[in-house]
Amino acid sequence: LQCPFCYVLNEWLEEANISHLIRWRGVEQYPGFSSEQDHFSERREELDEELNRVRRLAPSIDISPPSVISNTRRAMAVLERIGSTEPGRIREARCRLYRAIWQEGRDISDWATIAEVLSEFSLGEIDDEAPELHRVVENTAEWRQKGEDRIPMLVSRDGLNQWHGFGLRTDMLGFVETHLNDV
Repeated sequence: LQCPFCYVLNEWLEEANISHLIRWRGVEQYPGFSSEQDHFSERREELDEELNRVRRLAPSIDISPPSVISNTRRAMAVLERIGSTEPGRIREARCRLYRAIWQEGRDISDWATIAEVLSEFSLGEIDDEAPELHRVVENTAEWRQKGEDRIPMLVSRDGLNQWHGFGLRTDMLGFVETHLNDV
């Protein structure tokens, strides 16, 4: 959720009406990141460079620098919960969280903001003991074990082909057509 390239990929998939072909798995690019940490200014500079690149490659996508760099673990845990309780609405929830960060500049680090952004969803009781938080940690560990540190990444259904990093929209659409579309 904190990756501007992943946000643009999500928007491209939505625009093409093919996001239903994707089984999204969120990872923490910067586990445990906090805006109070010493390396915050370094991450902010990196983010500004990423945003400049994104704007050049995807000028039609509305994107603004967030005022705060969010820790996304809780928000991804909520997406895990929605995926199991309201699977037909996971795309909508993911889009709302992405847009809260990348269009509205909101900090989705805390439960209250996440609940506000997703107020129309049945989140139930969720806190820092929620089992979904463990799934986010597992997804991140699995991603790191593969030796891949680039996101976004699309993997074919058979696991043999990958499209990763950020490239041209036409290349991504070609990958989806070739490797993910069953039609």
